Amino acid sequence: MFHARTHRQTVAALVGGLAMALALTACGGSGATTGSSGPTGDTAALATTAKAAADKLLTRPTELKLGQKISKPIPTDKKLVTVNCGFEACTILDGLTGDAAKSLGWAVEEIQTDGSAQQISNAWQQAIRGGASAIVQAGAVRSQIEPYIKQAQQAGIQVILTATDEAAGNGVLAVLQDKQQSAVQGTYAGIWVANDALQTNQPSADTVYVNIPDFTILPPIEAAYKQSLLQYCPGCKVDELNIGISTIQQAPDLVVSYLRSHPSVKYVVFSARNIFDAVPPAMKAAGLTSVKTADSGAPGSTSLNQLRSGLTSMNVAYPVYNLAYATVDVLARHFAGVSDSEPPAPYEIPGWALTKDNAPSDNVFPIVANTVAQYKALWGK
Repeated sequence: MFHARTHRQTVAALVGGLAMALALTACGGSGATTGSSGPTGDTAALATTAKAAADKLLTRPTELKLGQKISKPIPTDKKLVTVNCGFEACTILDGLTGDAAKSLGWAVEEIQTDGSAQQISNAWQQAIRGGASAIVQAGAVRSQIEPYIKQAQQAGIQVILTATDEAAGNGVLAVLQDKQQSAVQGTYAGIWVANDALQTNQPSADTVYVNIPDFTILPPIEAAYKQSLLQYCPGCKVDELNIGISTIQQAPDLVVSYLRSHPSVKYVVFSARNIFDAVPPAMKAAGLTSVKTADSGAPGSTSLNQLRSGLTSMNVAYPVYNLAYATVDVLARHFAGVSDSEPPAPYEIPGWALTKDNAPSDNVFPIVANTVAQYKALWGK
């Protein structure tokens, strides 16, 4: 069984001290919470260190860590079903996962939902009744779908969950991009903001992190953001604005109101970029054009268009291709019967910070350019 959490050593090395980051996490509740800051130190030396780290993130990665080539035939008589989480990022991910599965000759069904518990429940029932060989869902809350995981297990259907803090086992073959792996995205955002603040002579810049507490995968991302920001810019400050999923439609007003009441804030960092696409235009309309915006992951097409137009400042590239093809790689190895002898490589998120100067012209792209070719070579395609 491939369990993403068994590879935390790799992720911990990237995050560079996640334990300390978790200790910095602000406590719950809606609205803003007081941030913290450290000593200012030698600003020039800090700026040099931060620039080196940011320059590395702004450079497109060229390497993937992959498993061995699969030595046994991969069965073609499989059906993969994806259950949509209700957001654009999941729709893109589901489509690419389907493309990867089709390259192996598998049948594919994408079940759309609006993200509500009832529609997700209906989707799982449809997938199980429809003869799925595997069911994949991103952003799942296991307690919500536990009865269907058990039904799938009894029917011999493999289940993979992605972008979630749930655990593998007990009917779940694998979890890819758990909360520890996702935390790396927060590290990237923190490095970029710290560097930008130092390069613009703002060594004590105020920042606010806009969070969605309903998504339990997000707190480690926020914690890693705080840790990396304060590591590279110890004089910077971090506050938090929690916005519940039930009040997402009010996010533009809530963020604008917060910024007006906190005029010292220079950076707004979003936890899940595509969910907050309506906020940057609202900030511009409110005259808050001096406040820069960044994110810690999951930009959609609108997010990237805003970035290329200069409305926003930075997006952390979301590894949709990597995650989609790694998911199918896990299933291919399982169905070929080589999971124990030829396990998948530990899933990692390649770091790439996007600005209007380096963002690809396409809205959907692999972080490592030849990702698809590399995976197909593993599969003998």
